[in-house]
This record gives sequence, C-alpha cells and structure tokens, in this order.
Amino acid sequence: DGAGPGYELVRVEIPVFELGFDLESLLQKKVIAGVVPGSAAERAGLRNGQVLVQRKPIHITDPAKPVEMTVKDGEVERSITYLPTAAKGPIVPQYRKRS
Repeated sequence: DGAGPGYELVRVEIPVFELGFDLESLLQKKVIAGVVPGSAAERAGLRNGQVLVQRKPIHITDPAKPVEMTVKDGEVERSITYLPTAAKGPIVPQYRKRS
C-alpha cells in the first residue's frame, strides 16, 4: 500500500452539510420555508410555516454541529435539534490504520 504495511486503503462516505430549509427566509422573516423533503430537518420536525422563537448559532460549514432551535407551530412551541447532513455524501478513498 502507498502509506505502508500498517495501513489499508478504504472507501469512506464523507458527511456533507445540508441545512434542509431556506436559511434566508429564517433570517429575514423568522419563518421556516423551503423544507427539503426527506432531509434531516424534516425528519427532526421542521415544517414550512413554523415561526422561529429562538435559535442557537448555525454553523453553516460543519455537519457535525447540531442545528438547535425552538419554533412555534400554531400555538405549540417545539424544540428541534438535528445534525445538518445530506442523506448521501461523496465516497472518497482514505487510508486507515489496520486493526
């Protein structure tokens, strides 16, 4: 192998950031819009038309940092937390230490 006998080349799926809704609408209107069907945001409970009550900072380049917010759906407030990752990321070759 290219990295030496203690390593092997494997194919690994890399997580890709996908917020799952329209960030501009959230920032400008404080309303959830453009929820992507099947996204982590939808699976966590975000729906179009919900109103933002509060949120923590959204790290738009890091799929390992959770999106955390409270939204109002009618008269009910809901806390939403999810990891903003796409269903499928690219598969890339990487070297891994042999076990």
